[in-house]
Amino acid sequence: MRKIKEALRRTKDEGRKTNGFNFFSSLVPRPSSFVNWLLILFIFSISGCGKMTGIPMGNPVGGELTAAQKFTLKNLDGGVTELNQLLSQKKLVLINFWATWCGYCVEEMPDLVKLQAANESRGFTVLAVNVGESGKQVSDFAKKMGLNFPIVLDEDNAVSQSYGLVGIPVSYLVGSTGKVLGEYHGFTPKLVSDIEGNLTA
Repeated sequence: MRKIKEALRRTKDEGRKTNGFNFFSSLVPRPSSFVNWLLILFIFSISGCGKMTGIPMGNPVGGELTAAQKFTLKNLDGGVTELNQLLSQKKLVLINFWATWCGYCVEEMPDLVKLQAANESRGFTVLAVNVGESGKQVSDFAKKMGLNFPIVLDEDNAVSQSYGLVGIPVSYLVGSTGKVLGEYHGFTPKLVSDIEGNLTA
């Protein structure tokens, strides 16, 4: 434990951040800090898939989705779902990037189910974008969890890359015009309050 604390202190002294992209981009093993690297890697290995906070993504809040980010992806029904069409039908869309192997993603699913049930009739929907998994695997998971919102498959990670994702889970709250209204890492009280505020505005 003393070695871990010393490693983290040295990391801080070198000007790195323990949250955000700068921290992750700085984790490059060098011969002089290889022991520090192993200790930090151990810390993350016991913390799950990584509930990352403060990481800069490709869409600053208040900006507009690009044409590439208004995706069309295969859904679990064998057809396709167009984000543009969904935005024209809904007042708010919560785009949630996730995977079945991510513990934090699985943890927030029951809350997303409740959110969908409470607000679907008000012009809101969750749109879950699965990152890199097969349709069967995702379909089996959705049935097991009782997911009640549309799910699409980013099988080649192209959409995730267009959003500049660094970690999951991450969600974007998007208005009908394509404006990004919020960015969230996990299910948070701010996510709920932002949805309520924008639905009642």
